[in-house]
Amino acid sequence: MNTIQITYGTSKYSTERHLIIQVDEIPLDQHLHETYPQYEINGLVPTLLHWLNMPGERTVVWNRIESKEKQIVPILMCPDDRDLWCTIINVEIEKTEHSVKWLRLGIDSGEPDGMPNSIGTKVDWFDKIPVMEFDLAEYEKVISTFRTEIEKQKKLNTNFVSESLHTKEQNEPKNRHVLKPVKPSPNFWSKLKKKLTL
Repeated sequence: MNTIQITYGTSKYSTERHLIIQVDEIPLDQHLHETYPQYEINGLVPTLLHWLNMPGERTVVWNRIESKEKQIVPILMCPDDRDLWCTIINVEIEKTEHSVKWLRLGIDSGEPDGMPNSIGTKVDWFDKIPVMEFDLAEYEKVISTFRTEIEKQKKLNTNFVSESLHTKEQNEPKNRHVLKPVKPSPNFWSKLKKKLTL
């Protein structure tokens, strides 16, 4: 049985520290790159990060990764674009009572029609990568770590917005002069009409 863990560090194209998936103690992107260097997989980052920009894409990824049914899940993405439109590595996942199997991995080669739901409908599978099987508890711990990180980032962003608004309110003068609307005199509109017809 294979092992799967999470480490925290940087990658080839990103100096920002983030969660990295390790399979048998090797980062997943490096593991795939060693066998398929022509695809330049080294440096891709997990789609489970909070970096994924579009809410719809994030929903697709998480619905599939948490599903009990067999699913094709986008697992790695480009760290620059941070979406499902650039280089994407898919994994076909099957869950059993005590383990999780990664049946095959490959690079997405689908068309943009129907995105993001169509992601994974066309994949160039890596036939040199064997089936990987993980202990269910160990696997779920990895997924839980990503979920916790997302909630942590949401809280940090909310606190930042709240603090910014609070600071703005404190800096504004308490006795602000409020401009009241000026009511025109009764004959204002008639005078204006006469001037316009001259």
